[in-house]
Amino acid sequence: MKRRMLDGGIWANEKFAELPCMARLLQVGLVTLADDQGRMKGHPAYLRSQLFPYDDVAVSDISDWLERIMANGTIVIYETGGKFYIQLVNWWEYQSLQYASPSEHPRPDGWQDRIRYNAKGNMTLTSNWITVGGEPLVDTCDQDGNPLPIVATLPPRNPGGRPPKNPPENPPEFPPENVNKEEIKINTTEVKEREAAPPALPELPAKQPTPQQELFGAICEAIGWDYHIISDKNKGQVAQTAKILATNNYTVEDIRRFMVEIWFKDWRWEKSKSYPTLAQLREEIGKLRSLVPAAAPPPKAKGPESWKRLAANLGATA
Repeated sequence: MKRRMLDGGIWANEKFAELPCMARLLQVGLVTLADDQGRMKGHPAYLRSQLFPYDDVAVSDISDWLERIMANGTIVIYETGGKFYIQLVNWWEYQSLQYASPSEHPRPDGWQDRIRYNAKGNMTLTSNWITVGGEPLVDTCDQDGNPLPIVATLPPRNPGGRPPKNPPENPPEFPPENVNKEEIKINTTEVKEREAAPPALPELPAKQPTPQQELFGAICEAIGWDYHIISDKNKGQVAQTAKILATNNYTVEDIRRFMVEIWFKDWRWEKSKSYPTLAQLREEIGKLRSLVPAAAPPPKAKGPESWKRLAANLGATA
């Protein structure tokens, strides 16, 4: 089993706490048993053999615990080719992997994996991969890890290793016997002095943020995070949320409308002035679709303090 990350907040999760003690242990075990895509075989007998090898646990009990865990929205149990599989729903929200190999198990319908692995030929292949900064990489393989035609057009990578000291075609003949060594030394010094003074570079125009970066920043502002100092793990979680919202056609203006028209009027804000979590933002931003579209988008806010001023100016309770 590979090393996996377990969020400490799981012990304070009310849905997790409602599970029987052994069902909670099973859920933690699923995280450690999953492959790089958060997927595994789902047969109860198999799970018993992997997670409870020294315990007298009935297969029927594991089936019951799986049903309860699935009812909490933590996993998806599905059947393909007469076999059962399990997919951890929020896998990429809690796992921060530098590389993720393709899964040996079939995906659930409509599911998109995130792949980055070293293939043959010293080539790193990616599919649906997002960097910690929120930038999607160009797909070079499909969802099964098979190279795409674009790979054939890429230059080969350095296979590593050192070149031979004296290749046969380039024997060591420098300096020749008939050349003045002192003259060579003077010329070499002049070349080094010229190289030490780099030429003046032209001023480059300021780089404009991409739409993905703007969405990334708006999400951080909405949940009260400073994207300059958050951890790589949190950056990956925000980037995943940004991709989900962008896929569902949500924009930066939609996030601002959600904060002003919904969250700042919610009892959770009025009671404790708490910002939404990433999960709450993803789950509740859909409420915008039931509202009458705003006449004009709200002004842009930067930082948590600006959100408070924006809410006050627009009549929300802050």
